[in-house]
This record gives sequence, C-alpha cells and structure tokens, in this order.
Amino acid sequence: MFFMEPSIIDNKKINTKNSKFELLKKFWKLILIQSVVSISISGLMLNMLGISKIIWPLEEFRALEIGLLVSSKILMAAIFGLLFGFLADRISRKKLFGFVLSLMGISKIFNGFIPMNDPISSFILFIICYAILGIGQGGINPMIISYSNDACELNARSQFFGLKEIFNQLFLILGMIISAWLISTGFWRFYFWSTGIALLLIGISMFFLLKEPKRASMRDEFKGILSLDIEYKYKLNRKTIKSTIFSNTNIIAFIEGIFTWILFSIAIYLIYPFIQSPPYNVSPIVSSFLMIIFGIPGAIFGAITFSKVSDKLAEKNIKNRIYLIVISMLILFGI
Repeated sequence: MFFMEPSIIDNKKINTKNSKFELLKKFWKLILIQSVVSISISGLMLNMLGISKIIWPLEEFRALEIGLLVSSKILMAAIFGLLFGFLADRISRKKLFGFVLSLMGISKIFNGFIPMNDPISSFILFIICYAILGIGQGGINPMIISYSNDACELNARSQFFGLKEIFNQLFLILGMIISAWLISTGFWRFYFWSTGIALLLIGISMFFLLKEPKRASMRDEFKGILSLDIEYKYKLNRKTIKSTIFSNTNIIAFIEGIFTWILFSIAIYLIYPFIQSPPYNVSPIVSSFLMIIFGIPGAIFGAITFSKVSDKLAEKNIKNRIYLIVISMLILFGI
C-alpha cells in the first residue's frame, strides 16, 4: 500500500473541480437553493404595477406605497443579512438554510391568503409578508458564501459564483415570465402559493440533503490539520471582527456596493412601472421578454468569461480580482 503526497492529492482535486460540470455536480444543492429563491423573489421586481392594482384595483399606480413595500423587504434583507452572516460562522449552515427557506416559504404562502376587502389592511399584510420574506432572503447569500468557502477550492471559486449567477439570471427571468402571466390573468394567489410551497419543500429537504463541510477545510494552511480528527474551536472575538469589517478593502467594497446598488435600483425599480404605465402600456409579459433579449445573453457571457479570467488572474495575484471588478464596473457604467 502506498500514499500520495498531499500536494499531489490537492492539485488533482483542484484540477478536477475546474470544469463547470464538476462544479454543478458538487454544488447542485446550492444551485437549486439559488434557483428556487430567484424564481420566488422575481415577482415583485416586474409586477409592481400589477401588485398595486391587486391592492387598489380602481386607482392609478400607488408609487409611494409600493416603494414602501419594496423597501420593507430590502431593509429586512440588509439587516438580517448581517445577522445570518454572523450566525453562519458559528452554527450549522444546513440548519440555517432550512430555517430561512422555510421562513420565506411560509411568508409567501400566507401572502396568498391575504383578503382583499380593505386596501389599507391588505397593504399592511402585504408589507408584513414581504418583510418576513426579506428576513429569510437576507440569509441566503451570506450562507452560500460561507458554505462555498469551506467546500470549494480557491482557484475554482469564481467559476462557482459565475455558475451560480448564470442560474440566478435564468430563473429570475423564468420567475418574471411566470409571475407576470399569473398576476396579469388574476391568478396571483396561485403564484404566491406555488413559490411558497417550493421554498418550504426545499427548506425541509436541506435539513436532510445538505452536508456540513469542515470549516476552513479549503485553506491550504489548514488542510493538513483538518484531515486529522481534531475539533476546530477557534471563535472570532470583537476585536477580530472589528479589524476585519473596517479594513480598507472592506470599506472600499462597502462604498462601491452602495453606489452600485443605487444605480441598479434606479434602473430596476423605476423603468418597469414607467414603461408599463400610460402612454406606453407595455405589458409585464412583454417586459420580461425584453429582459430575455437584452439581459440574459450579457449576464451569461459575463459570468462565464469573467469567472474564468478571475480565477486565472487570482493565481498570480489576489489583487487582480479587485482590478477586474473595477473594469467590470467601468464597462457597466460606460454602457
């Protein structure tokens, strides 16, 4: 019996995982989670005018109220994203996935039962359901990042996130088409029930299907230690958390994120009600097909191309990923 050198084993593992098929095979559960979440949350983005008509059927588009509805979900997602990011470093990710997905599912199912007798009470119940949906949604990305950091090799990580983004965009568009058709034809309750049940079933199944990876198992300096039967008990303290969060890189990334999402939000949450209102009256279904024509090809091309380039450049210098982000933003804002 003979043993291979650890470095040879690691290199073999890393090279194997570089293909998109192997990444999909290994992380199909995370991709499934992202896909179901994407198809479930896409209804609000494209159907703000339709939801306004559901609550106030005889009135014009209520921009302020729908803005509050959107803000309630986004605000809860932002606040609880920090909380779930904190928890993901300390307790089982599969339990957290099960909890947040089930929470999102329950909120959408209840949303489908909201009575439409009184616009004010209906609007308040919509806000409550979407706020709860935002609480669950806030935990998805932090937990996917935390899980993949412990399960995906460093030089395949950008490719994994590129693959995740492809499915995210595909199922966002699919969710837009389905929700636009169901809401415009009066079957909005079925949309909330069906997506809620899907989220609830995926949440329950993750308790049994998802396997918890060893923390820091993809870090080269820890691979030898973690291959032994040793319990890793290191916990972040307040000083470490503060120095990490307020590092120069994170502050720059935080500022960049604010301005990027301001621009994205203006484009997303203003353009759809604008083109769907008089005098244009573009239907939500046609709006979703416009996204297919102009959005999907660019998103898929960017995800495949930049993820591969990012992994290759990062092998030379990890800072190259930052430069690539800057180039991507310049291209985006230039267009």
